[in-house]
Amino acid sequence: MRPSPATATETVTATITASPTSSPTPEETQEPEDPYEDYRGEDGFVTRDDFPSNEYGLAWPLTVDAGFLACPESFGEDAGSVTFTTLDGEEYALNGQASHDYPNIRPITKRGQIVLPLIDAALELC
Repeated sequence: MRPSPATATETVTATITASPTSSPTPEETQEPEDPYEDYRGEDGFVTRDDFPSNEYGLAWPLTVDAGFLACPESFGEDAGSVTFTTLDGEEYALNGQASHDYPNIRPITKRGQIVLPLIDAALELC
């Protein structure tokens, strides 16, 4: 039995509209969300992207990808202490002055790296 002309037209139309050449929807072409969007703009917030490699090879020295630099209020011999706080809330000393009150940052420092770029950035907050 032969299909009626209306049925044949519906079949062709369905085939054409189901073509795989359709363009992606806006949802499919969006860039991935920024995992740090809630933190950006807060004082002292830094990420690995803020410290690209320079001519000396100094780059992001930590095993965590982001956190907060701070210059805690301190007096006397602790003046000028600077810290780094992970997004999990763990706070570390970046310099000797802060080591009196905070644990050393070495456990989250990449092997062979120095935290001097972070210290410099944190001191700018003081």
